[in-house]
Amino acid sequence: MWEDSAIVAGQVGVRSDGTAGESIGEQARIAFENIDRVLAESTLKTDDIASLRIYLTLHDHIEFFTETAKSCLGEHRPAATLLIVVTLAHPTLDVQIEVIAVGSTFSWHSARLCIQ
Repeated sequence: MWEDSAIVAGQVGVRSDGTAGESIGEQARIAFENIDRVLAESTLKTDDIASLRIYLTLHDHIEFFTETAKSCLGEHRPAATLLIVVTLAHPTLDVQIEVIAVGSTFSWHSARLCIQ
């Protein structure tokens, strides 16, 4: 039941070398690239994302984030919640994304039975 799923903890716009993107768009793109890498380790892909939880530090970032998200997700439109927060774990970070992804063999019926 759970083999074909992943819960990806908050991914931020930081590259593997530890540097953060300079703009909200760049940070969002890096965060989605990090998500893609994590999903690939579980043999999942962007189209398997069932839901996103997005944290932004400024309301003014919504438009720039949305443009980047559409580019990264293509035609896929998972359920999403977007929250504006005062700050993230480091003052240079402007976006954090959490993901729940489920593959084609995931059983929602079995998952409901386990959660109850």
